[in-house]
Amino acid sequence: MNSKDYLFPAKTEIEKKAAFYDNYNYNEFWKGRDYESESDNIAVLNFLKKTKTNNNCIIDVGGGLGRLVPIYIDLFKEAILLDPSIMQLEETKKRIGDKYPNLSFIRGISENIPLNNKSVDVIVCVRVSHHIPKIENTFLEYNRILSSGGYLIFDVANKIHLKARLKTFFNKQKRKELFNKEINEVNSKNKEVPFVNHNPKEIIKDLEKLDFEIIKIRSVSNLRSGFLKKILPFKILVFIESCLQKPLGKIYFGPSIFILARKK
Repeated sequence: MNSKDYLFPAKTEIEKKAAFYDNYNYNEFWKGRDYESESDNIAVLNFLKKTKTNNNCIIDVGGGLGRLVPIYIDLFKEAILLDPSIMQLEETKKRIGDKYPNLSFIRGISENIPLNNKSVDVIVCVRVSHHIPKIENTFLEYNRILSSGGYLIFDVANKIHLKARLKTFFNKQKRKELFNKEINEVNSKNKEVPFVNHNPKEIIKDLEKLDFEIIKIRSVSNLRSGFLKKILPFKILVFIESCLQKPLGKIYFGPSIFILARKK
């Protein structure tokens, strides 16, 4: 075990509740979602190219599967995978731990990260916001561990994406509810696991209150459609996606909105 690894079982009730992926095969979820995964990669890689830090440490919050590791691992002296699921972390450590000696594994939650103040240069948080109904505490913790001038790459499960707007176009009350600051709960088979969508405009306001500067916004997985994935070759899908992310980010078009923010 890496001396910086922290792979001990959850202790508090909040941590235990957050560790629902201990009983779920997350690798299975990504089968057939190569386009969505590559769309995330495009956005994260683009944002990383725009960061200007000492590149000492990056933390991947909720990244227990290690999906994004190949993108950033060679750019930083130290990389940390933080996840509430000890099962996910242990499986990933067995799979790639020896391959990347600068990668460490920490079992923890986004609201309580066992790192020192201002100890991280870049935070990556992708495919996590839909499990965090109260995002404010997470942002406070990010602000605490992030160094001055450090960067946050954050993915928002988008409440106001185009399809949702079209569904409420003729209903004034529902349209009003869509654009308010409240989260939108998503129907799920597992009622114990939170699934919510956030208004990205409100997320930006929350970050700005903590003195974050919004650098870039991208709309991601814009072509997420079973029909399109059947008729268009993978390379064509990815090429179109790469062209659309920046312009569609301006109108919060897609189901995922990626935000690059810098701590002042």
